Amino acid sequence: MLHFIFDRYWDICLFKDSPENTPYSISLMVLSSILLILLMTIEWDYSYFNSSEDLINNAFISICLVISYIIYTYLTLYFKGLTSRLVQTVTSLYCINIIIHILVVPLLIIAPYLSLINLRNPLLIFVGILYLFFSLGLSVWQFVIIAHIYKFALNTTAIQSVLAAFGLMAVNVLTVSFLQ
Repeated sequence: MLHFIFDRYWDICLFKDSPENTPYSISLMVLSSILLILLMTIEWDYSYFNSSEDLINNAFISICLVISYIIYTYLTLYFKGLTSRLVQTVTSLYCINIIIHILVVPLLIIAPYLSLINLRNPLLIFVGILYLFFSLGLSVWQFVIIAHIYKFALNTTAIQSVLAAFGLMAVNVLTVSFLQ
């Protein structure tokens, strides 16, 4: 069962499928939101190396970020008269973000070794360049997948879906920066 669900969302990441072909399940949406919150909280806690008080703050910011996905997506679907697609669209957004966050974990593990002191070694300079390319690649891929999801969820053109993805990115940045 989990393999089928993962394959369905992996196909969205590879642009082989669209959110309309994913399961309509509120429980899957809730479970994927909880998993995304846990992943973001753990990643942020690992990358900032701060006290446990920040763990609570990171969890709160993650929860607010997940809620902002729902609110933004609901509003965009509402203006197009397609609110019935909310669960599948939000679940798709959560699951592709879970996949991207899992792919980011190796970069988080490598990041502490790429400090200025360690970059005197030519091998680590090469690893640092690869790190930058992979980080940029994952960010662009995530953005394009989100635009792909919005294209099918909103029945819009590619340009309009890119604008919707930019809107979600802006809401995410504003949410995180407001709460930090």
